[in-house]
Amino acid sequence: MKKTFVLFPVVFISFFVAVGTFAADRIPSPAMERRKDFVPVKEATPLTSVDVIKCELIVPSQSNYVEGAGIPLTVVITNASGIALGPVPWNVTEGLVGGSSTSVRAGVFPASGAVAPGTAVARIAFTWPATLGDHRFSLTCDALNTLETIPKFRGNNSQGSPIFHVKVKMVTEGLDFIKVRNAIGNHTAIARERVAGIEPPRLCRNVDIVAPSEQSALSGQPGWNGGGAVAFRLGDCRGPAREAYDLDAFLGFKLKNGWKVKGIGTTDATRDHGNWNITTMPAGDNAHIRIHIWGDKNAWVMGLLNIGIEGPSSMDPYIEGSPHQP
Repeated sequence: MKKTFVLFPVVFISFFVAVGTFAADRIPSPAMERRKDFVPVKEATPLTSVDVIKCELIVPSQSNYVEGAGIPLTVVITNASGIALGPVPWNVTEGLVGGSSTSVRAGVFPASGAVAPGTAVARIAFTWPATLGDHRFSLTCDALNTLETIPKFRGNNSQGSPIFHVKVKMVTEGLDFIKVRNAIGNHTAIARERVAGIEPPRLCRNVDIVAPSEQSALSGQPGWNGGGAVAFRLGDCRGPAREAYDLDAFLGFKLKNGWKVKGIGTTDATRDHGNWNITTMPAGDNAHIRIHIWGDKNAWVMGLLNIGIEGPSSMDPYIEGSPHQP
């Protein structure tokens, strides 16, 4: 039986047609070679993005600051396009996390002319004065992409920073008797004396707890004008028995706006036929101090106390919601 194969020539011819078509696709035509965005398959992968201007925001590795401390920032701009471009507009913004941002520094590099390719680098350094809260910075170069050389293909020209935690700046100072008095307007709530154990008439006529400046006039010690939280004295004791007193200062007064008592110290004291001690110490926001003082006949006792307080530098210790007063 005679067999006829008619498919072989068809398959053979189709093979050469397919090979010829594939080869033709790999040979660029003169028109394709003139296209600026043509990339031969054998030379590169398909174009996805081009960073024409490389921008970098250099920030410290430290993230914890106190308010008022300067945070150093540096902007680095490099022309990576291979051709001269410019000038390059740039902008650094700052904002609280979760809030809006504002520009803290902006400029143009260079002020005129162009940035040469490859090697031209701008380094712009400045300091941001830290304010309270959690902050983040962002740098944008050429925000409108005006320096783009290949339309529709653009790399990321913005950069964010880590979060900077800016804490309250704490300061220490001495509690001021006069400022407490001015804040509450009541002298008797600030300082009072009472007889401990016996009733008047008093055997010691000079018993006081006052501002150091007022104690100066009473005691004849002008040097006590130089500060301190409170001054006290006991004198002119006629006897014959010992007499004791409890002296209260800052009774009922609470420090404001996050201020707390830091410590207490004695800057001067005189004891003759008598003595004193502290029976109630100030603590936390409560500035109340009680001094127990006693004397025999002809006793003379004086003391000057400092009370250190600590709190936020921007807020006043004496008036709620008030900024710090010098």
